[in-house]
Amino acid sequence: MSSTHSLYSMTRDARRLVVVDLGFLGDTVHLIPPLWELRSHYPGAEIHVITTPLGASVLTLVPCVDRVWTVKLGGPRRPALQRLREQTQLIRSLRKQRFDLAINFTGADRTLILMGLIGARHRVARMPDRWHFWNPLLFRHWVPQPDRQQPVFEQRRAVLAVCGIPLDGEARFDLSISDKARQWATANIPFGAVHLSLSASTPLKEWALDQWIKLGRLLTAGPQPVPVVVTCGTNPREQTRVQEFIDGVRSDRVTRVVEPSLDQFAALLGCCRVHVGSDSGPLHLAMALGIPTVALFRRYFGIEEWLPRGAQHQHVAVECACSGQRKPPCLGRPSADCLAGITPETVLAMVARVLST
Repeated sequence: MSSTHSLYSMTRDARRLVVVDLGFLGDTVHLIPPLWELRSHYPGAEIHVITTPLGASVLTLVPCVDRVWTVKLGGPRRPALQRLREQTQLIRSLRKQRFDLAINFTGADRTLILMGLIGARHRVARMPDRWHFWNPLLFRHWVPQPDRQQPVFEQRRAVLAVCGIPLDGEARFDLSISDKARQWATANIPFGAVHLSLSASTPLKEWALDQWIKLGRLLTAGPQPVPVVVTCGTNPREQTRVQEFIDGVRSDRVTRVVEPSLDQFAALLGCCRVHVGSDSGPLHLAMALGIPTVALFRRYFGIEEWLPRGAQHQHVAVECACSGQRKPPCLGRPSADCLAGITPETVLAMVARVLST
């Protein structure tokens, strides 16, 4: 472990660094502060990141990254031979870069194996949750798991600190939104609106649609009505939920935005007074942009590391009988039963508290 603490002094003159992190929207948002730390302490090096296509779209907003390599994890099934050919070509291209340092903040098996195949001169990884016999064959430098009570981005900065990198004070996000996206948002989004994110990666994280509709009515027709913005991506289910929400609220104060680019979505959030949503990626993007948030969580092991911190961020977390089960009974239902116990009035009160801070 002593050599790990001196890793920064050994790699200070590195020409190329690579971070392997196959995350999606929220995961990649939490990767941004350690990337800024790397840019600060390796000013002359190229910084590369291996991520998913969605993660790559997040990193277009981060000017400290020089090159992004993408790995497809989901989407339509492709022939096994085609997938093998793609991965082989990627690894071959990465090995040609001759990286001086490779970093892994998650300890996930797939990322560890990929990182081992790259062939970087120095490799450091966070200790995985499950230790395998082949782990020592891939890496010499291992960092103990950081404090899981800290936000994920702080845990990742802590990995760098163990490697001897002196952290630059508070975490830095510094997302760069294009002028074109800001102009689009100014023209299409009511300033000071409340953004509602109705969907998540799984129905297990979603509030029931009728609850969203009640909240929409309270916001748009209450004693102090406010404009509401709802968004959705390409997923037909998300689009259907948004349409049903609009039909249920029946208010001209509701603005719908379908399939915005991530640049546009970030600019959209910048026009809003508060983001309200489930345990999902848009929550973390809003947090990184400094937008107040109200979040609805199921309680599960490790929830603390994903909660936005500070007075401008409110959340409610309910006990969940499905937590930790391989086949949750709620999985085939439109939304999680536990989240149904959260009333629209409760969420409205949290929105009011956030807006008053």
